[in-house]
Amino acid sequence: MVKNTNGGSKHKGQARKNVNDNGKKNNHSKVRISLNELEIYAQVTKFFGNRFEAKDFHGNIMECCIPNKFRGRNAKDNKIAVNVWVLVGKRVWEVSNKPIYELMEVYNDSEKNYLKKNVHANWNLFESENINTKTSCDMIEFGNDVNEYTDIIQREAQIISQKNLSTIQEETDWIDVDDI
Repeated sequence: MVKNTNGGSKHKGQARKNVNDNGKKNNHSKVRISLNELEIYAQVTKFFGNRFEAKDFHGNIMECCIPNKFRGRNAKDNKIAVNVWVLVGKRVWEVSNKPIYELMEVYNDSEKNYLKKNVHANWNLFESENINTKTSCDMIEFGNDVNEYTDIIQREAQIISQKNLSTIQEETDWIDVDDI
Protein backbone atom coordinates (compact mmCIF):
# COMPACT_ATOMS: atom_id res chain seq x y z
CA MET A 1 0.00 0.00 0.00
CA VAL A 2 1.21 3.52 -0.86
CA LYS A 3 2.14 5.76 2.03
CA ASN A 4 0.35 9.12 2.17
CA THR A 5 3.24 11.54 2.66
CA ASN A 6 1.64 14.95 2.20
CA GLY A 7 -2.12 14.65 2.71
CA GLY A 8 -4.31 15.36 5.70
CA SER A 9 -4.12 17.99 8.39
CA LYS A 10 -1.19 16.41 10.27
CA HIS A 11 -3.11 16.51 13.54
CA LYS A 12 -1.44 13.34 14.71
CA GLY A 13 1.87 15.18 14.82
CA GLN A 14 0.74 17.51 17.59
CA ALA A 15 1.47 16.46 21.11
CA ARG A 16 -1.67 15.96 23.16
CA LYS A 17 -0.38 18.18 25.96
CA ASN A 18 -0.17 21.12 23.54
CA VAL A 19 -3.59 20.77 21.90
CA ASN A 20 -6.46 22.92 23.14
CA ASP A 21 -9.39 21.27 24.87
CA ASN A 22 -11.91 23.26 22.74
CA GLY A 23 -13.52 25.02 25.66
CA LYS A 24 -14.31 21.96 27.80
CA LYS A 25 -12.86 23.71 30.85
CA ASN A 26 -13.82 27.11 32.13
CA ASN A 27 -11.67 29.48 30.05
CA HIS A 28 -12.19 32.37 32.46
CA SER A 29 -10.12 30.68 35.10
CA LYS A 30 -7.11 30.99 32.77
CA VAL A 31 -7.44 34.73 32.10
CA ARG A 32 -4.45 36.55 33.52
CA ILE A 33 -5.26 39.73 35.40
CA SER A 34 -2.86 42.47 36.42
CA LEU A 35 -1.50 41.68 39.88
CA ASN A 36 0.46 44.86 40.70
CA GLU A 37 1.16 48.35 39.41
CA LEU A 38 4.05 47.19 37.20
CA GLU A 39 1.66 45.12 35.07
CA ILE A 40 -0.24 47.36 32.66
CA TYR A 41 -3.08 46.73 30.21
CA ALA A 42 -2.27 48.12 26.78
CA GLN A 43 -3.29 48.05 23.14
CA VAL A 44 -0.79 47.44 20.33
CA THR A 45 -0.37 50.46 18.05
CA LYS A 46 2.66 49.47 15.92
CA PHE A 47 4.23 46.07 15.32
CA PHE A 48 7.90 45.75 14.33
CA GLY A 49 8.44 41.97 14.29
CA ASN A 50 10.09 41.07 17.58
CA ARG A 51 9.12 44.38 19.23
CA PHE A 52 5.98 46.50 19.27
CA GLU A 53 4.64 49.79 20.57
CA ALA A 54 1.58 49.84 22.81
CA LYS A 55 -0.62 52.55 24.30
CA ASP A 56 -1.95 52.31 27.85
CA PHE A 57 -5.06 53.91 29.41
CA HIS A 58 -3.27 57.19 30.03
CA GLY A 59 -2.13 57.55 26.42
CA ASN A 60 1.52 56.72 27.16
CA ILE A 61 3.39 55.00 24.34
CA MET A 62 5.47 52.06 25.55
CA GLU A 63 8.16 50.11 23.73
CA CYS A 64 7.64 46.41 24.37
CA CYS A 65 9.61 43.29 23.58
CA ILE A 66 8.32 39.76 22.98
CA PRO A 67 9.97 37.04 25.08
CA ASN A 68 10.75 33.62 23.64
CA LYS A 69 7.82 31.95 25.40
CA PHE A 70 5.50 33.61 22.83
CA ARG A 71 7.44 32.26 19.83
CA GLY A 72 7.48 28.85 18.19
CA ARG A 73 4.58 26.53 18.93
CA ASN A 74 3.23 28.95 21.53
CA ALA A 75 2.69 31.62 18.87
CA LYS A 76 -0.43 29.84 17.59
CA ASP A 77 -2.74 31.33 20.22
CA ASN A 78 -0.74 34.52 20.79
CA LYS A 79 -0.96 36.41 17.51
CA ILE A 80 0.16 39.99 18.01
CA ALA A 81 -1.18 42.59 15.60
CA VAL A 82 -2.35 46.19 15.69
CA ASN A 83 -5.31 46.84 18.06
CA VAL A 84 -4.75 43.64 20.07
CA TRP A 85 -5.09 43.96 23.84
CA VAL A 86 -2.06 42.83 25.84
CA LEU A 87 -0.76 42.79 29.39
CA VAL A 88 2.78 44.14 29.65
CA GLY A 89 5.13 44.29 32.60
CA LYS A 90 7.78 46.91 33.25
CA ARG A 91 11.36 45.66 33.38
CA VAL A 92 12.58 47.19 36.63
CA TRP A 93 15.92 45.37 36.56
CA GLU A 94 16.93 46.92 33.23
CA VAL A 95 18.42 50.41 33.36
CA SER A 96 17.95 52.54 30.25
CA ASN A 97 16.90 56.04 29.21
CA LYS A 98 13.49 54.86 28.04
CA PRO A 99 11.76 52.12 30.06
CA ILE A 100 11.23 48.82 28.27
CA TYR A 101 8.21 46.63 28.86
CA GLU A 102 7.84 42.88 28.35
CA LEU A 103 4.82 41.09 26.94
CA MET A 104 3.06 38.94 29.54
CA GLU A 105 -0.33 38.05 28.05
CA VAL A 106 -2.27 38.38 24.77
CA TYR A 107 -6.06 38.58 25.06
CA ASN A 108 -8.54 37.15 22.53
CA ASP A 109 -12.15 38.35 22.09
CA SER A 110 -13.71 36.21 24.81
CA GLU A 111 -11.00 37.24 27.27
CA LYS A 112 -11.60 40.90 26.34
CA ASN A 113 -15.26 40.51 27.29
CA TYR A 114 -14.26 38.90 30.58
CA LEU A 115 -11.88 41.80 31.33
CA LYS A 116 -14.56 44.40 30.53
CA LYS A 117 -16.96 42.76 32.97
CA ASN A 118 -14.58 41.94 35.83
CA VAL A 119 -11.73 44.49 35.77
CA HIS A 120 -12.59 48.08 36.59
CA ALA A 121 -10.71 50.19 34.08
CA ASN A 122 -11.46 52.64 31.27
CA TRP A 123 -11.85 50.16 28.39
CA ASN A 124 -13.66 52.76 26.26
CA LEU A 125 -10.32 54.20 25.13
CA PHE A 126 -9.31 50.89 23.53
CA GLU A 127 -12.73 50.37 21.93
CA SER A 128 -12.80 53.88 20.42
CA GLU A 129 -9.32 53.32 18.98
CA ASN A 130 -10.59 50.11 17.35
CA ILE A 131 -13.57 51.86 15.77
CA ASN A 132 -11.53 54.82 14.49
CA THR A 133 -8.93 52.66 12.75
CA LYS A 134 -11.53 50.36 11.20
CA THR A 135 -13.54 53.19 9.72
CA SER A 136 -10.49 55.01 8.41
CA CYS A 137 -8.52 52.31 6.63
CA ASP A 138 -9.73 48.75 7.20
CA MET A 139 -13.36 49.06 6.22
CA ILE A 140 -14.42 48.78 2.57
CA GLU A 141 -17.70 50.44 1.78
CA PHE A 142 -19.94 48.85 -0.83
CA GLY A 143 -22.90 50.69 -2.24
CA ASN A 144 -25.67 50.25 -4.73
CA ASP A 145 -26.26 53.72 -6.13
CA VAL A 146 -28.79 53.11 -8.89
CA ASN A 147 -28.59 56.66 -10.26
CA GLU A 148 -24.87 56.39 -10.88
CA TYR A 149 -25.22 53.15 -12.82
CA THR A 150 -28.19 54.35 -14.88
CA ASP A 151 -26.29 57.52 -15.84
CA ILE A 152 -23.33 55.45 -17.02
CA ILE A 153 -25.56 53.13 -19.04
CA GLN A 154 -27.42 56.05 -20.65
CA ARG A 155 -24.13 57.75 -21.62
CA GLU A 156 -22.82 54.52 -23.13
CA ALA A 157 -26.08 54.05 -25.08
CA GLN A 158 -25.85 57.63 -26.47
CA ILE A 159 -22.26 57.08 -27.58
CA ILE A 160 -23.18 53.83 -29.33
CA SER A 161 -26.21 55.39 -31.06
CA GLN A 162 -24.08 58.36 -32.26
CA LYS A 163 -21.50 55.94 -33.71
CA ASN A 164 -24.24 54.00 -35.51
CA LEU A 165 -25.70 57.22 -37.02
CA SER A 166 -22.30 58.38 -38.20
CA THR A 167 -21.60 55.04 -39.92
CA ILE A 168 -25.02 55.11 -41.64
CA GLN A 169 -24.36 58.67 -42.89
CA GLU A 170 -20.92 57.64 -44.17
CA GLU A 171 -22.40 54.70 -46.08
CA THR A 172 -25.05 56.89 -47.70
CA ASP A 173 -22.48 59.53 -48.63
CA TRP A 174 -20.29 57.39 -50.84
CA ILE A 175 -22.80 54.93 -52.35
CA ASP A 176 -24.62 56.33 -55.41
CA VAL A 177 -27.16 54.10 -57.16
CA ASP A 178 -27.05 56.05 -60.46
CA ASP A 179 -23.34 55.31 -60.84
CA ILE A 180 -23.98 51.60 -60.91
